[in-house]
Amino acid sequence: MNPVIQHLLKELETGEPDMKPGYLLDIGDYIEHPYPHEDGYPETVQQLVILLSKETVPEVRRQLVKVIERAYLYPVNLSGINFEPLICKLETADPILIQSALYLLSLTYDRKYIPLIEKYINHPQEEVKKEALYILANW
Repeated sequence: MNPVIQHLLKELETGEPDMKPGYLLDIGDYIEHPYPHEDGYPETVQQLVILLSKETVPEVRRQLVKVIERAYLYPVNLSGINFEPLICKLETADPILIQSALYLLSLTYDRKYIPLIEKYINHPQEEVKKEALYILANW
């Protein structure tokens, strides 16, 4: 993995909340330009998923989702990404994190996530239900 990205990921994990958006901008630039085939790219995406599962600041979560989303826009094999750290948090997560996780799972096009997504079509929050239904209807 790129040493600069390693440093930014560490800062993103341990740094002050007001500094995290800047770190995410730099990581987002790495994800987009021009490195999708560089060694360590999938590991970077994996670390972002893990960080998303731990993050509590809503704005930082939103940015993490955007960066992970961008990674799935490139023709890179990300089939090895393990979403389990994020999936484990869903039972106690707020609706926004649930919606974001469902969306990211849909980007994988891995049908093994369909039963998990189906579970949320009966969620008490209308936004979560709509997200799950939309994903299932468009898969």
